[in-house]
Amino acid sequence: MLLALSVYNYVSYRADNRAFAKIARRVCVGRSGDRERLEALASWAHTEIAPRRSIPLVTPPLHVRVAEKLFTSFPRRALEGRVHCGSASNLFLAVAGQAGLDCRIACLHHTENVAGEPPSHVVVECRVDGRWVVADPVYGVLYRLPDGQLAQVKSLESNPQLVAAQTPDDYSLEYYNFRHVTRMNWKAVPVVLPLTYRVLKAVKGESVSEVRLPAMRRRPRLQLTWLCLFLAVGLLAIPPVVARRRARASEQWERDESAAEEDA
Repeated sequence: MLLALSVYNYVSYRADNRAFAKIARRVCVGRSGDRERLEALASWAHTEIAPRRSIPLVTPPLHVRVAEKLFTSFPRRALEGRVHCGSASNLFLAVAGQAGLDCRIACLHHTENVAGEPPSHVVVECRVDGRWVVADPVYGVLYRLPDGQLAQVKSLESNPQLVAAQTPDDYSLEYYNFRHVTRMNWKAVPVVLPLTYRVLKAVKGESVSEVRLPAMRRRPRLQLTWLCLFLAVGLLAIPPVVARRRARASEQWERDESAAEEDA
């Protein structure tokens, strides 16, 4: 059963990759540079992701959040219905990766308690000409400076009016700001990740905000593939190990019996 689940998840993972690659080819056709491809993807997000925006007003129950981490925020789901910032950013990340762009998640926090509360908002940073620039897929925005240059986090942090001028009326500038940004959600796994954050911050200082998850962590289907395969191999390995131990114990018992008979 575990082997079957592993195969199913891997096949699903490959199918999703093909779907994301198809979108990337359609959106980025004829685009040569990283900036051109990113602008095309931002336009795609504006027309196809932003109109389906759904902003949760309350924190979901724990079991819903766990299921969401495994499945709902999985990029494929963002193609099938209403999206929020997490699923939209993961979808954008997956498609941009197929387009050859180097991107990462950026989590916005409205207070300094980044390890004690979930992000208030999630956006994407993409590397263009050696600079990490900001795109917000769920609002369909690729942030720009007054001179037309693509904006980085530090520019949006120091000048919140740039954000206000480029976002729709329902954007909460007070809550969704760039004052405290991390590259992963340190509240995603209670206790473990907040403790890890505090240890890393003591060692790395403020540079801990640059720590990001491995690419595979953003692909739950691939994680489930390896988990099921690992468990299946482990379970298949247990019976031979037990049999060998029993055989050795039996041989040892026979030797002890023979020795006892000889002594007698």
